[in-house]
Amino acid sequence: MISTGLNSTITATIVDYKGDAISGYLVRFNITTGDATFANNGATIYTPTTASNGEVTANITSSNASSSISVNVTIVDEAGGTKQVGSLQTFTVTPSAASQFA
Repeated sequence: MISTGLNSTITATIVDYKGDAISGYLVRFNITTGDATFANNGATIYTPTTASNGEVTANITSSNASSSISVNVTIVDEAGGTKQVGSLQTFTVTPSAASQFA
């Protein structure tokens, strides 16, 4: 769940066929639908590198509580091509808690 106007963190863990973490891989997060951007760079595509534990995170922010957001996650191979990681993930955007008005 992603709250309107707040950063929400999503995490992907990249492992090989034996289940061992893969470090140093580029992972491309791509917002394919919805009114959102990555807080990391203000864009709809963010490509960080996996840590030693195979994890990579991205921070998403949305200003529209009536939308859902779909994020596609791929790894970038040595030749610059991409390979699908899991399935397309869809998140629901919910309104943030009301703030106090002066």
